[in-house]
Amino acid sequence: MTSDEKGFIGETSNFLTRENTYVLGKAMLFRLFWDEKTGKTFSWPAILVDADRQSEDGGLPRSLWCLSPAVPYFFLEDIHKRSSYASKEKIINKLNGRGEGGAGGYGREAGSWKWEPRGVAFSSAPLHSTAYHLSTRTSQRQIADTEVLRLARESGCSEAAVWLFLQREVEEGRGVWLAAVGGSGWNRVCRRCGCRSLAEWPSHFGWGYTCNDCAALGAVSSLNVLWRYQEEVRTAGDRSAKVSPEGVPPDDVLVMPFALSQAQEMASREVESFEGNRMLIWAACGAGKTEVCFARIARALQEGKRVLFAAPRRDVISDIVPRLEAAFPQVEKTMLSGASAERFGGGRLVAATTHQVARFFRAFDLIVLDELDAYPFTAEAFLHRALDQALRPGGCMICLTATPHREILRDARAKRCGLVQLPARYHRKPLPVPLWQKCPLPSWEEGRSGQTTSGRTASGGTTSWRTTSGGTTSGRTTSRRTRNLGVILEGVGDQGRILFFVPRVADVTLWIGWLNPLLPGRRIGGSWSSDPERAAKVEALKAGEFDVFVTTTILERGITLDNVQVVVVWADHPLFDERTLVQMAGRAGRKRDNPYGSVLFLAERCSKAMEEARRWIMEQNGLAQKLGLIDL
Repeated sequence: MTSDEKGFIGETSNFLTRENTYVLGKAMLFRLFWDEKTGKTFSWPAILVDADRQSEDGGLPRSLWCLSPAVPYFFLEDIHKRSSYASKEKIINKLNGRGEGGAGGYGREAGSWKWEPRGVAFSSAPLHSTAYHLSTRTSQRQIADTEVLRLARESGCSEAAVWLFLQREVEEGRGVWLAAVGGSGWNRVCRRCGCRSLAEWPSHFGWGYTCNDCAALGAVSSLNVLWRYQEEVRTAGDRSAKVSPEGVPPDDVLVMPFALSQAQEMASREVESFEGNRMLIWAACGAGKTEVCFARIARALQEGKRVLFAAPRRDVISDIVPRLEAAFPQVEKTMLSGASAERFGGGRLVAATTHQVARFFRAFDLIVLDELDAYPFTAEAFLHRALDQALRPGGCMICLTATPHREILRDARAKRCGLVQLPARYHRKPLPVPLWQKCPLPSWEEGRSGQTTSGRTASGGTTSWRTTSGGTTSGRTTSRRTRNLGVILEGVGDQGRILFFVPRVADVTLWIGWLNPLLPGRRIGGSWSSDPERAAKVEALKAGEFDVFVTTTILERGITLDNVQVVVVWADHPLFDERTLVQMAGRAGRKRDNPYGSVLFLAERCSKAMEEARRWIMEQNGLAQKLGLIDL
């Protein structure tokens, strides 16, 4: 076997950015076989083929011919569309884009192709001990060739064994090979995420195309292959007899760790009886919207179906997993996120970030999507396609949020999706209403270069306070301004811990440096999205090791803290829209033991977003009072 026939070929120059930055790419190669008697063609991954084994030795019929060299599967898809070919020459013409239906093609000279009567041999790796593990990890999945090695490691087998298993699944009709980026012209598309905006670049095999939308999962191009699980189409609406998972009696699937509140019970009954395919649960922050879905999840599991709980952010998934563990202790569960060691868990109840959902195909009968209005779900279209792709035909998607966007509200009001409102928290106390405190602050426009009156920034640089007009203050003026802010924050801190929100990453260390001299004796820390110590700091925050914690919007969702007060500084910043402000305000007063809390918006002016956030929260309280769900 020659070097370019061993399965992978490297050092292909790929244009992956607008700046035409070159990176190295790899192609997964396939062998094309043709049966002279039947005229039928089929393919095998070249990594599995023993090119030195002749048909006489392999016991295969002499009518079987193998084509050299091996090529990316992209070139073979069109070949396999025809049921049969009368001659080897017609196949060569098809590959080169000539003859019937030819378009594009490989473009090699006819004489450079070589047909040989060959037998083939799969890897000798035994499958009987790994087939079960691989079948559970690949069911309803789509797997790029770049992920096979990781799948092998997670399954405790060799890479060759995984390739052999996937090929056998294809031959038995339970899987299919696809070019990761396939089609032609305007129909060219990434088969993993559905993106049509592709980067074009020259390769050893002609022009290649790479999908950048789902590159976070590992970049794939037209030279890669995608294995996709395939089964007889069964809609999620099929109602079969109840099948209990892992032998657990149906009544024991759900073990509620606490009794639902009146508002939760009402919402839970509506969710469980819903028969449509899309529903919005519009709930107040801290109302317990997740638990409202548990009865519906239990019903799906009792019917032998698969359930996905998805959220855009890792923090939300980390927060929900312990609650799922407590409610469904006997159900096999899998957690998937960018930080999880496992990528191919086979649980019937899956909790995953929306990026990880792109690895599934028609896998779930019920999808619960939490925080559908959160970044990055709102910014990346392929995440929406991934959710739709992961849902079985006829399945149901339940969307949860405290701050729905206009489009889904419009759909709900037009009866295009179901709507359940949950305006009250389980402890029956009203939501804390934010107060605007007009306070002299450094201008957020200059905050990045602003400096503190005393103390140092977290990076150690000496700083001095800047006024909103840009002039540097000192002496009595500086003392008066900082003392006013210090008095305000001391008053809030006397009520409990402070969760201190800032608009930008650079503002975290800036305000830590400013707050240290303003709040002496208090334990002050902070974190942001790319902070390498983020997870440890958040755990320390939950454990009560900080009195003041400065953070960006990464903690506006997916975290519940006891006895916490919320301060939003530069609340009039353009990055803070009304949904963000509502979510940040929702961190206060969530626990039954401390149902009240303070929410303070610090700003020179009251922005429209601040007004809208306050109105939104007051409307929730008004609806809850009207329904008799809160005690004033």
